Amino acid sequence: MIKNYVIYGAGRLGRSFNIEEHSECYQMCAYCDASPEKVGTQINGYPVIAKNGLKDYCAANNIDMIVIALGDSGVKAKVAAELRAMLGEEIHLQDYTDLYYSKHEDWNCLKKTLMKNEVPEYIDAAFFSTVFAYFVEAGIPLVEKYREKGKSFLLVFPYLDDGEWSFAGHNNLGRLRKMIDAYEEKGIRCISLSNPGLEGCKIKICYNLGYWLYYIPYNWDFGSSRKNIAIQITPFLAHQYIKYDDEEVEQFETVFREDLRNKVDYFIGSEYFCDWIVGHDKTWGNKMLRLGYPRMDRLYKTMNTQPEIPKEWLDAIEGKTVIFSALYNIEPYLALFPKDNSDTILIWRPHPLSLRHKEYVEKIRKYEENYSVIVDFQPGYYAASSVSDALISDIEVSLNLNYLYYQKPILLIIKEVQYGDYEDQAWYKAMYKARNTDEVISFISMIEAGKDYEKEQLQPYRDYMTSLFDGQVCERIYDFVENRL
Repeated sequence: MIKNYVIYGAGRLGRSFNIEEHSECYQMCAYCDASPEKVGTQINGYPVIAKNGLKDYCAANNIDMIVIALGDSGVKAKVAAELRAMLGEEIHLQDYTDLYYSKHEDWNCLKKTLMKNEVPEYIDAAFFSTVFAYFVEAGIPLVEKYREKGKSFLLVFPYLDDGEWSFAGHNNLGRLRKMIDAYEEKGIRCISLSNPGLEGCKIKICYNLGYWLYYIPYNWDFGSSRKNIAIQITPFLAHQYIKYDDEEVEQFETVFREDLRNKVDYFIGSEYFCDWIVGHDKTWGNKMLRLGYPRMDRLYKTMNTQPEIPKEWLDAIEGKTVIFSALYNIEPYLALFPKDNSDTILIWRPHPLSLRHKEYVEKIRKYEENYSVIVDFQPGYYAASSVSDALISDIEVSLNLNYLYYQKPILLIIKEVQYGDYEDQAWYKAMYKARNTDEVISFISMIEAGKDYEKEQLQPYRDYMTSLFDGQVCERIYDFVENRL
């Protein structure tokens, strides 16, 4: 019997739900939201109804289930209690994440793993992490340093009903499961904030490993001597620089909020990133530790040990100029790499979040049939960075800053934007720019000729952006935290 349901929450999370995937069991009827701006509109072809009209709507449309699509666990619990009081027991309240992943064995296995591990009474460090696999990888070198030193620690993921799990998508879930299984085999114990044993644990150091600074549960009592340390995990915050059309630009204060600044004891990052934060808010100054960030060590190691290159790549790129790109939308530039091009080939790496949709993955796989293109589905960007001669990207892609360490030319394709102080940033000054296709073609021609015409002007900025790149970042962090605090 097909059940009728309403999604509570017409935000980014609710809109991303794959309705068709569950259509044989469930019938989507409407969204419900507390925002007056959304009520009365339509999203994905479904009406958005008001919260105070939900009870009548459910009665009139034989609604069996409310899917709560809210990211914050605390808000979700509050809303669930309100809905239960309003609707009674007859209508089922369903957690969005569990329904989203109801057909995926990876989710059940992950939940089992993250809840099974026992939590000791005391540990030296807890690494509170995001669920996005590419950010998890960014912080793992520091976790491995603690394992190498014989310290006690845990890698802690968000609550299992946190909306971030489902927003990250199916592809991320499968990748994260493999990563966690591998970590567990190495002795890196992984748990969730949902694990009840964590609240009674005493923790010396709480590390925040995420784009945002809120992964540490600051209000939990881990002992009076605990320190909260935020770790840089992305080279820069692209959303701080740009916006398109009527989109809201992410404000500095949104990420580096005053209340979080008062709870964070130190922020550890690259010279550029720390300078950038203090440039916006000098009150962060005494919390900055310019030691580098963990991903730099992984990159350093990879650059000094040849990464594994797929054989089919080696066959395809032999004797050719290789252009690497991480543009979100590569389609306008595919024609520059025709199938019969014997001199140049493109390796294109789609953004991980775009791989949430199976139809999109099937579409981009066909690029290889029609163009001189390799679509890069490798777990990391190291293989493509290693074999390529240059990068073509734009100001939204954080990979740009990682690629600077390879000391190869980078081209930024500049789009029409309404906001942006990116022109003042050192990373922007370290790269070539193009504002039209002709300038992109000129850049490719330069690379084909083996040249880097503006190297002398760009190099000082490249050097600043790549300072502290010596493979010793995690050793410096560990030494400071464990021996100097």
